[in-house]
Amino acid sequence: MVTRLPSHLDALVPPSPPSSQDLSESTLIKPWRGLFLVSGTRASDISSNVEIRVTGVETNGDIRHHLWPLRIVFSITVPHALPILPQLQNYIKNRLPPIPLTTFLPERLRDPNHNVINQTHFHSLSRLLWDGQLVAVVPISLPGSMTSVSFSQGTARHGMLIYPAANSTSLLIGVVFLTPEDPFPAFVSSSYATTFGNTSSGIPSQRLASRYTAFPSEDTTSVPISPTVLHSQSRQESQHRVSPRPYSALRSPSVRISSSYSGSEHGFTRDCCFHVIPNRQQFISGPSFVR
Repeated sequence: MVTRLPSHLDALVPPSPPSSQDLSESTLIKPWRGLFLVSGTRASDISSNVEIRVTGVETNGDIRHHLWPLRIVFSITVPHALPILPQLQNYIKNRLPPIPLTTFLPERLRDPNHNVINQTHFHSLSRLLWDGQLVAVVPISLPGSMTSVSFSQGTARHGMLIYPAANSTSLLIGVVFLTPEDPFPAFVSSSYATTFGNTSSGIPSQRLASRYTAFPSEDTTSVPISPTVLHSQSRQESQHRVSPRPYSALRSPSVRISSSYSGSEHGFTRDCCFHVIPNRQQFISGPSFVR
């Protein structure tokens, strides 16, 4: 038997390149980082909003986060999120094959004060969704789509449904529908038709917002959101991310980013809207536990 002894030349041999499987796995577990812009939380000014920096991690299946926008704008105004949490939970439980899921977490910021504000806003949003048994609908265009999608106009068939976790305000769960064979479930559109018919009968959005004021008033600069952003889905002009820009340098005609987090290292270039409709009926009490 011949035994090869190691030599000093072994250090000069380059390591073998990673396999395609290793590259695929590393791509799948790479987290998504972006921004939620939440408006309509103050009855006195439903166009004001708060910023929540979030991280999305893959929980189950291919979440296709390369298709997600980096900036998601949504509002607690009629009529764009639905009181369908029990139906969605039952759908996930019985769905075969399992639908891809993602978990959203509040991002930890370096500045202690900004981090506390970010965490507080995230927890408040989670409680708001849970108390109303609400699911937020996030339309996202599939690759090759030439038209913008809008749930309010009935054109959205794909995207994400975001709902609160049952046992923690530190989590939000996203159900991902980003393949041609996986459109939104039928109960989403049917609930929208029912809810829109009820809310269009004359309940002011300001009155609804006053019942669901989740975020405390602050002295920080709020981000005004124009009606164009609130009531229409922004166009998905490109499915690829562009080079990041300094966050403090980003401006758009309809959304002005607050200076509260100007030190971020991430840039945001694409917009997507989803909206939250408070349940007009009495709140549905959840299981008894401490959230």
